[in-house]
Order: sequence, then structure tokens, then C-alpha cells
Amino acid sequence: MANARIFGIVAAALIGAAWVFYVAGNAAPSWTGTNGYSNGLWQTCSAGSCTKLDDSPSIDSKLQAARAFMTLACIVTPFAAGCLIFVIVMNKFESLFLWIGKCLSSVSFIFGLIGMATGISYFNSSSVVTLGAAAGVSIVGVILNFIGAIVAGFIRAA
Repeated sequence: MANARIFGIVAAALIGAAWVFYVAGNAAPSWTGTNGYSNGLWQTCSAGSCTKLDDSPSIDSKLQAARAFMTLACIVTPFAAGCLIFVIVMNKFESLFLWIGKCLSSVSFIFGLIGMATGISYFNSSSVVTLGAAAGVSIVGVILNFIGAIVAGFIRAA
């Protein structure tokens, strides 16, 4: 039981940290950048001024997919951490919330991975650019979520 509690705390902390990185990667306008010009999922910036990217249907499908999956990761990840925290606090390691937390942590990892990969693919397909901080933050979020999902998988029901 003590191991389950420790695994639960570690998994919830890692998944919670992954959520912070997902939100930062989704919001920051720095997926790519060259010479004072940077692009994000939602806006593009140059010389200190940012403009919102168009939401029209003509926008590239890779960018739409990256936006959708990163947003889904931002929505699902706190629910995964919340379920695991509920299990730890209530000391109910046999509950349905444990299984929901495990499943949601895996789902949030998949959403984050797809969003990060399609975002990087979209920004690298257009020209020679360097990956920015938001892409790096998203990569860290995916790694933390992956480790958190694995640790959550080791939590045994009582």
C-alpha cells in the first residue's frame, strides 16, 4: 500500500508538471523562430508585435491537428492528475478512479505526442527554421507525461 501511495504521488506530480508544459507549449508563440520572427500554434510574432493566425478553413490541416491535439492534451491531463490525487487522498486504491486516472494519463500522453509531432512537422515542412522554446517545452511535457503514465501503470489496486 505504501508503494502504491508513493507511485501515485510521483505519477500525479509528473502528470501535473506535464500539464504545465502542455499549456505553455500550446500558448507560447515560439514553436519556430528565425531572426526575430517566431511562429506559434495560435499567433505569429515579429519585431515585438504579435498577430493572431487566421482560423479560416483554409488553414493547413497539420496546424489544425496540432492545435486540436495540444488543446485536448491540455484538457485531459489535469483530469488524469486529479483522479490520481483523489485516489491518493481518499486512500481508495481499488476504486474506479484509479483506472480512470491510469487511462486518462495514457490518453493525455497520446494526445500530447500527436499534437507535438504534428506541430513540429508543420513548422519544419515550410522552410529551414530552428525549433523554438514552445516546441522544446512540448517535448518535455510529452516526456513527463510518458513517465507519469508508466508510473501510474505500476499502481496496484488494493
